[in-house]
Amino acid sequence: MDLKQLLEAGVHFGHKTSRWSPKMRPYIWGAKNHIHLIDVSKTALLLERAGKFITEVTSTGGQFLFVGTKKAAQPIIQTAASSLNMPFVIHRWVGGTLSNYDQVKKAVTRLLHMRDVIQKAGSHYKKKEISMIQKEIARLEKNVGGIIDLNYPPAGIIVVDVKKRGFCC
Repeated sequence: MDLKQLLEAGVHFGHKTSRWSPKMRPYIWGAKNHIHLIDVSKTALLLERAGKFITEVTSTGGQFLFVGTKKAAQPIIQTAASSLNMPFVIHRWVGGTLSNYDQVKKAVTRLLHMRDVIQKAGSHYKKKEISMIQKEIARLEKNVGGIIDLNYPPAGIIVVDVKKRGFCC
């Protein structure tokens, strides 16, 4: 990692000094204008370590689950995960995705079934029934559409903004 590029990207800016976590003490370099400055050398070292782990896992065929529910992160997470053929969650973390995957798999199966129903609908269904099915597809697509191809359990999870949006498992 090039330290100059990290500084230009603004990686060194942290939270306000009044909103910091004591667990971050080893990674804080100092403070300026009531904002903590993060130690970029430690950040670069840990980013390299994370990159090596990701490379190692993906080379053996492992799969990562991308999770990013912030509005700004949603399109980025979706395009990155889609381009890598990895599962992703961008709207809402469905409870039990990791601890009760059988139930989540039922929702995925229902989504796939509903897609087939719409494709083969023909004249079997009325307009209102098709409209209701399409609404259900949209709801399921939003909640579990990104994890259709999830091989349980994933080798790792890449999470953006853990505390703000309430990711929990």
